[in-house]
Amino acid sequence: MVKRIGGVLLAKIEDAHTATHVIAGSKDSSMRRTPKLMIGLCKTNNIVDVEWLIQSSKQHKALPSTRFQLLQDSQAEAHYNFEMRESLQRAGRMRSLGESLLGGFTVSCCPGVAGNGKKGNKTPPAEEFQLIVEAAGASWVPSLAKVGNFSKLIIVVSKLEREAKKQLAEKKVAKALTKGAISKSTEEIFDSIMQQQFIP
Repeated sequence: MVKRIGGVLLAKIEDAHTATHVIAGSKDSSMRRTPKLMIGLCKTNNIVDVEWLIQSSKQHKALPSTRFQLLQDSQAEAHYNFEMRESLQRAGRMRSLGESLLGGFTVSCCPGVAGNGKKGNKTPPAEEFQLIVEAAGASWVPSLAKVGNFSKLIIVVSKLEREAKKQLAEKKVAKALTKGAISKSTEEIFDSIMQQQFIP
């Protein structure tokens, strides 16, 4: 169906930032907060129901996405703490001004945060985490030793309080915080992206 409307299906997450449309749900399936969706939210307002592809395929062209936008998925909005309509408005406004959600920031994850497979604390692997924050406009650094400006540094810690306390107590992290860095949990980063507004 994608080829029928002259499109290309992007299977690799490395290409997600180039997508013009993100099919994120249907009337029978609620959207999920996947890395591809979070990247897509930072790059396009065309977050659509699969019905957009079905109807576009019937007409052999990409139809305008407005009436197919996923604006009423109350289940997903409640679960992920956001409102799609407002998120798309904020994202569109930033793009029109040449701005981005995390523009100017540098992001670094504490060891053990990215790629965590623990139930209740699952996070994408570092490679995908990097793609997500870069799509939001941030620079990614794998090590605090490579940070120049600590005042624009976000250190990502676990959303679990006990793990986060240990990570924040690490010598390099504690020192960075005294130099102006801020810490955010994985959940706070993902909430900011889904809402398309930075949560202080």
